[in-house]
Amino acid sequence: MMLCMFSVRVAKAADRHNILSLYPHGLTQAAGTDTLHFISQLINAPDPNPNRILIAEMDDRLIGCVILSKADSNVAHLFGLCVESKSEARDAVLKRLGETAVADAWEAGYLKLVIHTDHPPEKLSGTLHQLSFEFSREAWLDGTHVLEFYQDIYHRPDSPVDVDNTSV
Repeated sequence: MMLCMFSVRVAKAADRHNILSLYPHGLTQAAGTDTLHFISQLINAPDPNPNRILIAEMDDRLIGCVILSKADSNVAHLFGLCVESKSEARDAVLKRLGETAVADAWEAGYLKLVIHTDHPPEKLSGTLHQLSFEFSREAWLDGTHVLEFYQDIYHRPDSPVDVDNTSV
């Protein structure tokens, strides 16, 4: 088995064109807005920036991305989880990006996390439970399938995830 090293970090303005290259059909969750403009708004928001784009890199090349966007003081949306299909560490990168974004949502104090996904609730509920979010309901939001989770305020996540290097 080959050892693959990748890192996860918060995106910077200079990353936006590389981020867009991961989304050949644009971000459907940002319906009604130009994708480049949407990502630029998230990256260039004034500090403190309530929105985060996390990226995964391997060998100084962007290979994955996820967006955590603040809807209001209590609600965040997680969407755009994407890893290039040819990456050797695809499954590990998907897992790490998703867990890091969820942990960030917990640390930021969001009480509700809306995940834009095609997956059924049972695919994500176990992982989200470990990260102290409990499944609430499955819904459709402006034509997009979403899963809603609420923060378990009485339980810290089992293993906090930091943005750092990971090897698989």
